[in-house]
Amino acid sequence: MSSPSGTPQQPSMAVEGPSLLPSSESSDAALETQSDENLQPSAVPVNAVIEAVHDDPPDDIVDGSLVGDRDLSNASTKDIPLLDWIEFESEYKKALTEANEVEDKLVLEFEKLSKTFVFWAEASAQHDNDRAWKRLKTRERYVQLSEQKLEEKKKHYIEVVQAFQNALKLLGA
Repeated sequence: MSSPSGTPQQPSMAVEGPSLLPSSESSDAALETQSDENLQPSAVPVNAVIEAVHDDPPDDIVDGSLVGDRDLSNASTKDIPLLDWIEFESEYKKALTEANEVEDKLVLEFEKLSKTFVFWAEASAQHDNDRAWKRLKTRERYVQLSEQKLEEKKKHYIEVVQAFQNALKLLGA
């Protein structure tokens, strides 16, 4: 869609029919001021927020007890024990040390298995190389014997031809 000036217009996003939002103009103004307030940092101290949370019970608490299966009537941040960070760090370091020991054992086992595989691969490769060398020598010997037999046949046929030539000379002379 283009306007008469030639600039493209955005399609209308208006929804026909009843609106789900309140129809008063004051709600639009309230939304604008509320969104402006959300953009500015809060000047309320954190302690005041924590006290307000403890003073106002949540909506799901009825008569001092939680609607679910837990009782929060006496709950406060004082009930949460402090975390011993030094102990936590030592447990973490201990867990890392144990994991490193297990990893080191696995690496050593892998190295042993790798060496075993290398020995096995070298042994089988050496065996295959030995067999290939023997096959080559066998084939060389076969070719040499075949060449020797061929040479003997050649000499024999030359002798036979010479014998026929000598016989023809004797008969023709």
